[in-house]
Amino acid sequence: VFRINRRTDYAVRVMLALAKRPPGARLATQAIQEEMLVPRSFLQRIIAELSKAGLIVTFAGVSGGLELRSPAETINLRHIWEAIEGPL
Repeated sequence: VFRINRRTDYAVRVMLALAKRPPGARLATQAIQEEMLVPRSFLQRIIAELSKAGLIVTFAGVSGGLELRSPAETINLRHIWEAIEGPL
């Protein structure tokens, strides 16, 4: 049985929020938190893990935010799972 833990579920939500935007569009972490109901306590760590895995790019500052590093069509659940939980 394949089970997804809470952190992985929230990571999928973050990636879905970004995938719904046009390529190159940045989304603020606050917007992700509100849209996808991801608790702030999880969000920063998940963002760091997704960034370290090369799935997202982070931008600081007033016009900062997050965006997908590659097209959404090329990212699958396994990529997200392994970014958060390690190799299957």
